[in-house]
Amino acid sequence: VSRLKVVIRRRPMSLDHLESLMLNALPLDNETDTYWRVHQHFSVYALSKSEVSEQLREFTLKGQHWLEGALLSLQRSGDIESHINTTELSGQIMDWFLGLGNNLLFWPLSERSEKIPEVYHLAPRLMVA
Repeated sequence: VSRLKVVIRRRPMSLDHLESLMLNALPLDNETDTYWRVHQHFSVYALSKSEVSEQLREFTLKGQHWLEGALLSLQRSGDIESHINTTELSGQIMDWFLGLGNNLLFWPLSERSEKIPEVYHLAPRLMVA
């Protein structure tokens, strides 16, 4: 997570920067693996506790709102086509990202990065003008 703060401050938003942010947040090393495992256990626990479930939804919505802002910035710069609804896209990317992160946990850490390029690099190509 601290590594993400460095990446966020490193340069202005671009598709490459967004890709870098997302890759750095996936469970591809010991630090992010631990974070994702805790998040997954917290998610399962939240299923039985409505107040915890609400906190998890709020946390996810904050991430989605940040992502929507990043997508709007990319749209203004012409990196994302103007007809694309950034609110819907941010929700879809967030759902996809959380699913990918959770599914990667089932693979050995050493094999996870091999699983990403097959699907990960497709999304930015769909958004580019």
